[in-house]
Amino acid sequence: MMPEERSEKQRQQDSLKGKIRRLAGESAIDELRFIDADPFAPLDTYAGRQPGDLLLGARSIIIAGIYIGAFTLPGWDDGNHAMTSRLTLSGFYFNVVDPLVPIQEYLIGKGYRAIVADGFNESACIPLKPAAERAGLGWIGKNTLLLNEKYGSWLAIGAIITDADLAEINPRVEPRCGSCTNCMAVCPMGALEKPAELNRQRCLSHLLEEDEAPESALAASGTYIVECDLCQNSCPWNSQHRIKPLETARGKSFTGNSALLELLHFDSLMAMSEADYQRQILPNFSGITLSYKAFRRNLQAAYSRRQSSG
Repeated sequence: MMPEERSEKQRQQDSLKGKIRRLAGESAIDELRFIDADPFAPLDTYAGRQPGDLLLGARSIIIAGIYIGAFTLPGWDDGNHAMTSRLTLSGFYFNVVDPLVPIQEYLIGKGYRAIVADGFNESACIPLKPAAERAGLGWIGKNTLLLNEKYGSWLAIGAIITDADLAEINPRVEPRCGSCTNCMAVCPMGALEKPAELNRQRCLSHLLEEDEAPESALAASGTYIVECDLCQNSCPWNSQHRIKPLETARGKSFTGNSALLELLHFDSLMAMSEADYQRQILPNFSGITLSYKAFRRNLQAAYSRRQSSG
C-alpha cells in the first residue's frame, strides 16, 4: 500500500471513530474503546462466543462502559427497605445495550456489519470482561468482576462487533487487588471458592431468583430480596463510591428517587398483591425474572429478620 493510500485509510478510520465517539457522548456512555476481534482465550471456554462466531468477518470490537455506582437510594440500607443490586436498578445490561444502538445503526448506514453484544444473553455474547481487559479498562478482581481505578467494579460493559477496521492498541492494566480477600470473606454462600472463580450455583444472586431456594440462602440474604452487592460493597476500590458516587449524566437522572425508595419500604411491599408486584416492582427490576412466589418468599424472609432484629 502506498503512503498516500495508507493516509487516506487512516483519515477514513479517524472520521469513523470520531463520529462514533460523538454518538457515545450523546448517549451518555462514560468509556469507549476500540479493540481487535481476535479470539479470546481459553478457546474452549468461549467456544461459540468468539467475535468471529457471532459475526463472520469480524475485525473490531467497540467496548462501552457506563458507570452505575450512583444507582442507589439514600437511606435504603437502614433495615426498613428491601434491597437489590445497583446493576438491577440501573437497567441491568440494557443500560449499555440501548445506548449502543445509534452507533450500530450508524455503522450499518455506512455499509458495515455491526451487532450489539447483549450481556443479558451471555451464551450468545462475547466475553465482555476479558474484552474490557483487552481494552485497558481494568482487571478481573477476585470477585470475578471488572475493577477499574476510577469506577471501582460499578462499570457496566457492552460492546459492538463489527467488520469495520477500528482497532487500537490499549495498554493492559495489571491486577491491583494485592492480598485483599474481602469479597471472598464476605460472600455468605462461599460462592467465591478461589480468587476470580465464581460458583454460580452457590451465588446468592442466582439462588434468590430460583423458585426453590435453600434456607441457607434466605438466611444469608439480609435485606436483599433479589440480586446482591455484598462482594462489591466490601471491595476497597468501591469504598469512595459508596460514600459519594461519581456524578455522571445517567446517575444524576436516578439519584434521589424518593418514589422508588418509598415503594421498596417493607410496609409497602408486604401489602402488595401479585398485580401490584407485576405493575410496580418488576418494571424497576430490568432483566430480572423473579416470580411472585419467589418475591414473596424472599420478602417474608427479609421482613422476618428485620422484625427480629429491631
